[in-house]
Amino acid sequence: MCLKLLSFFSTQAGKEKIQTGSLSQTELFIYFYLIILFDYFGSTQQALNVIGKIPRFLDYINIWQNSILGVVGLILLFLANGGSKGHDFLSKYFTFSFTVGIKYYILYIVLEWLPSYLPVLASNYYEIPVNILINIIMVTNIGLRIYQTKT
Repeated sequence: MCLKLLSFFSTQAGKEKIQTGSLSQTELFIYFYLIILFDYFGSTQQALNVIGKIPRFLDYINIWQNSILGVVGLILLFLANGGSKGHDFLSKYFTFSFTVGIKYYILYIVLEWLPSYLPVLASNYYEIPVNILINIIMVTNIGLRIYQTKT
């Protein structure tokens, strides 16, 4: 177990697996997932530091919901691809995350713009459910596309 862990962190072992084609989809996913976790938690910490005030509960929800949805969503997308038995997860993830995600980003911009024209929506509580709902629907859509290409 200790040797496997050392091998996982070894650049040379990683290079050999890539060159011999023995880097599994699971290992590749774990590397990607750990990088994403590192980025999510780093950006979350940075957001908390930038606030310049003592964050309210609502601020924490708004900051952490993106990271939590991303962390859970990636696992669900990996499983939609067949988990450790799946193929080409990252190529599917990047392709569908962009092609599907760009459409939801445009929708998000429109929904964020609505409170300017519909004052009844202007509230600190409007952005959070909109963001969560769009992300859940988007991840579901990406997962469906990945599942449809599962071999």
